[in-house]
Amino acid sequence: SSADMKWSQQTFVFTATGSTTTLSFASSDATGANDAWGPALDWVRISQTVTKQNTSTAITGLSVSDLDAGSDAIQLKLAVGHGALALGSTGGLTAVDSNGSDGTLSYTGPQSSINAALASGVIFTPSLNYSGADTLTATINDLGENGSGGSLSAVQLVGISVLAG
Repeated sequence: SSADMKWSQQTFVFTATGSTTTLSFASSDATGANDAWGPALDWVRISQTVTKQNTSTAITGLSVSDLDAGSDAIQLKLAVGHGALALGSTGGLTAVDSNGSDGTLSYTGPQSSINAALASGVIFTPSLNYSGADTLTATINDLGENGSGGSLSAVQLVGISVLAG
């Protein structure tokens, strides 16, 4: 379970006055204790771009790593509460939920394909005329393919600011 992992959940809230602000962070199992025995997720890196109302933006700088996943499938889930999501490319991935108009996406595939899709950009489009705060929830699950302990996952929350006007 994710309780067995030494991850810290980080939520950032801020106010931006410009049209673009970037925020980056990374979390890790600093001890490396899970590396040898299970499908521990070592990094989830997320960059946030603040966007204006009714304006799509590509969120870039996201990547994941699972040391023992190899070429086995892992699952990526992305969700927002006030908008739509799309990936710039999905080559090598299997869609679980690819209709991002409801604010959710879910794909499985090898981490190399997931990282390629993330590198192509997560396109966030705020709901029509929406301005205010939203949250991107990124969940990675190793599907229990390798190592012990069954299916392990990591979750990161990232605040998104949608500016009026």
